[in-house]
Amino acid sequence: PREKGRMLYPDEFDAGKLEKNVLSSLRRFSPVVFDGAAIGTDPLLLTLAGLADDVLIIGRTEDVTAPALSMARRELGEAAGRIRGLVINEG
Repeated sequence: PREKGRMLYPDEFDAGKLEKNVLSSLRRFSPVVFDGAAIGTDPLLLTLAGLADDVLIIGRTEDVTAPALSMARRELGEAAGRIRGLVINEG
C-alpha cells in the first residue's frame, strides 16, 4: 500500500484513518470484498478484518486443516466472531 507516494510500513496501519479515509466512502456499496494476504503474513489484513462487518476465509484444499483453521481464528482475534463462511479451492 502507498500513502502520499511512499510505502506504508506495518506500524503505520491506523484503523481509524483507514475507516475514515477509505472504508467510510465504500460503505454505500454492498458488499465490498477485500482479497487479503494469507492470515499471519500481512498486518493490513488484520486491520481490515477488524473493521469488516463479515469475514470469509478462503483456502486451498491442501492448506485447510483443523490446526490451520484454529490458527486463523486465533490470529483474527475478535474478528473471528464475524467469520461467515469458508471457501475451499483446489490447489
